[in-house]
Amino acid sequence: MMKKVLKFTATVAFMFVAAISMANEPELYLVPNEGAKSMIFKLDSPSEKTTLVLKDEQQEVIFSETLKKRVEYIKRFDLSLLDSGVYSMKVEDDLKVIRYEVVVTNESLSISDKKESPKPVFRIKGNKMYLNLLNLDREKVFIKVYDGDARLIFSEKLTDQMIIEKAFNFEKAHIDNYRVTVEDSKSIYSKSIRID
Repeated sequence: MMKKVLKFTATVAFMFVAAISMANEPELYLVPNEGAKSMIFKLDSPSEKTTLVLKDEQQEVIFSETLKKRVEYIKRFDLSLLDSGVYSMKVEDDLKVIRYEVVVTNESLSISDKKESPKPVFRIKGNKMYLNLLNLDREKVFIKVYDGDARLIFSEKLTDQMIIEKAFNFEKAHIDNYRVTVEDSKSIYSKSIRID
């Protein structure tokens, strides 16, 4: 009974953190001038680990910045000199990744898509690592653990799970560096732990 209460409490806490992180939702505005090809990006209270990256169709980085912690971040992007095509803008912090698809033509600029993906949360306490992931799309998730020689020592495929919680106990593990990876259809995330 106590385990169920603790698990429920951990789940509620994780959902609360996710809800709070979504309160700082970035905004991407198009400048309403006819023929203008510019946009304004605004983010309230970015964390010190928030990054903003703009790439072209060949995945070449056009603009990249690590945002400083402040009350508000606002930046205007003039895309008038870019060739026609589909560009991607990615905003990433500790808890989520937001991807925008920006279409530039000779005459205009439009935002054709926006996708938000929560990132896994890793927590290390002693020789244990805890993993939480809010998997809203219920997509396949692969969890793997590697030792210091990149040998796979654990692998699990999870399907149709909205909330993923795992605990890895390294208390009886050999002295080594271990890496836990979480892979979904969009990215691979990892966290390392050193066992002495």
